[in-house]
Amino acid sequence: MSTNFTSAGVGNMAADAQKSVGDFVDDTRRRAESSARQAGSAAQDIYDDAKHKVQDAAVAVGGSVQAQPIAALLLAGVVGGLLGALLLRR
Repeated sequence: MSTNFTSAGVGNMAADAQKSVGDFVDDTRRRAESSARQAGSAAQDIYDDAKHKVQDAAVAVGGSVQAQPIAALLLAGVVGGLLGALLLRR
């Protein structure tokens, strides 16, 4: 087995190694960017879904308050009284 390396051969091996490392880093970067985009898209979907549910709930509560304003005032008073009692205990 001969261990004679020419400077051109060593230079080619170094260039090949550098290219391989560069390819690996680029591939890893692309995968990370893709994963980040997917996570961002999923988070945006969850946010949009939650936003629509809150808007629907607000419309439903608004309709109930308009339909039964006295009951809504009584409920708000009871909830406020309970919160006040809980805060006074601390």
